[in-house]
Amino acid sequence: MHRNVLDPPKLNMITNQHNALLATMLGIFIMSMCVTFSLGFQCSSSLDCSLNGNCIDSKCECDSAWTGPACAQLNEMQVDPGRGIYRKNNATWGLSVLQDQGNPGLWHGYTAVFAGECGLDSWIGTSMIWHLTAYSPAGPFVNETVVQGAGETSPTFRHNPTAVYHPPSKKVILTHIGCGNQTISPQYMNCSSGRTPSARRGGSILQASCSGFESNAMVADAPNGPWSADVTLVGAQPGQWPNSMDNPAPLVLANGTIISMFRSYNHSHESPYHSVVGIARGQSTSWSGPYDRPTAPILGQGTGGGAPFAQLEDPFFWQDHRGFKALFHTMGGCESVGCFAYSLDSYTWHMTGREVDGIGAAYSKTVQMTDGTNTTYDRRERPHLVFVPGSDQPIALTNGVLPHGVGDHSHSIVVPLVSA
Repeated sequence: MHRNVLDPPKLNMITNQHNALLATMLGIFIMSMCVTFSLGFQCSSSLDCSLNGNCIDSKCECDSAWTGPACAQLNEMQVDPGRGIYRKNNATWGLSVLQDQGNPGLWHGYTAVFAGECGLDSWIGTSMIWHLTAYSPAGPFVNETVVQGAGETSPTFRHNPTAVYHPPSKKVILTHIGCGNQTISPQYMNCSSGRTPSARRGGSILQASCSGFESNAMVADAPNGPWSADVTLVGAQPGQWPNSMDNPAPLVLANGTIISMFRSYNHSHESPYHSVVGIARGQSTSWSGPYDRPTAPILGQGTGGGAPFAQLEDPFFWQDHRGFKALFHTMGGCESVGCFAYSLDSYTWHMTGREVDGIGAAYSKTVQMTDGTNTTYDRRERPHLVFVPGSDQPIALTNGVLPHGVGDHSHSIVVPLVSA
């Protein structure tokens, strides 16, 4: 008599054998995947660790402010919403932070704010710069005053401020786009509470005496002014590259010369959605130049070892004991948020955050708040770092952010970073 092999006793035996075989095969598969994954992030030098850590036994050991297999993500802590710049009736965008040289306990902040209680979408017609102060690099930043140049009757249009000390001249340099003393378009007269009416967003500047696509600067003897009239550091040259030089990000080198990163556009497009990055290099220790104009971009579409990789903007540029580094906002790649790049010499650059690398963005649209909740912003841009005084160790990241459902009422946040 033949017995059905699928009767319960036989079926149980076969099932148990089959499950054991599957478990063994699955274990082998998982182990092979783990080996493959770990091998993909093995390092041979600090360059493989994004110049943000040391390569020890083929593994990156990151500096405290950085994390991830290649040390390419900022190691963010919880955000206190009261520490940045939030105003009920004013939208702000980004925050550049500078420690007072005479009073180390005082910190100065510079942010873009929009005249007439307008919001972010009206930036091209209403943006001006606020100076604020705080007794901590994380804020809260208060006592805002409008930055206005010598002889001006209007503080608009100025946008994207970055402040640095320049030891050779003993000046504070405030770079930005725009040149102030502009007439605001009447279409922005009906804004309120940090919002621009949707039918009035966009627009342009009236009676503009300078281009919004140039790198301009004001200087002062102190971080709170008074400020000089604007000086164009590097102007645009339509018809040839670089056809614009906006979003200036100055870096003062140890010898006092300035090299400034900027955004421009590639040869075949005039759209910001194909923006690339270059560096203008000062010929002397004079903050006002002259500057050597680059002949080709260092990062962006067709550059950086991974074309296409475009749409970079809002650079923040610094140097530490390992090399030169930059953060960006991007409208493509890096999860459309934060990109990071690094270089040993400021000429040859490496970009992280490309999807093909599997490394991820330097920062995302989501932050964790001090109450334990997560906030995901519609936009998180304008990255700037704050450093330990007298050190190259970053302790905070600042951004301009736009929460969901608030129109264009943007504000600025300070994100603490893990520190040693």
